[in-house]
Amino acid sequence: MKKRYILIVPAFALLGLLSAGTVLAYDGGGLGKGRFNFNTDPAAAAKSWSEQIAQKANVLGISVAEMKNYWVAGKNIKDIAKEKGISETDLQAKMKIQREAEMKTWLQSLVSNGQLTQVEADARFKFMQDNHSKQTGQTGKARFGGKGNCMMMGDNSK
Repeated sequence: MKKRYILIVPAFALLGLLSAGTVLAYDGGGLGKGRFNFNTDPAAAAKSWSEQIAQKANVLGISVAEMKNYWVAGKNIKDIAKEKGISETDLQAKMKIQREAEMKTWLQSLVSNGQLTQVEADARFKFMQDNHSKQTGQTGKARFGGKGNCMMMGDNSK
């Protein structure tokens, strides 16, 4: 009987370690939603990435295919803009226009679904604009290490 326990206990321990390793690998090491968003399913992550690439391409006035090529080469939006002759000021203005349009669309969907009134959505939009202005100051980069809260903001190369 003792021989059985000597084999069974280590076998269960090994199984537990292997299972935990698999869970941690899928979960991004238990770090929660990080830069690579490991907690989403692969289809949602791929959709999010595609949307972000399309948004960047739109801001830069280039095709999605061209943006993907820049991404593969490791270029950030600031470098691409410079290569395309877009000043940092113009890039920031384009990004602000796009960000505000996305905020309006998102808030309008909340109004349409009855989750907010139009007055509440307008107040939130104003708050978001004011808050972003306070965070970015003169440089156009959010505080928090110079990187914004989304892929579109800041220079992620540093």
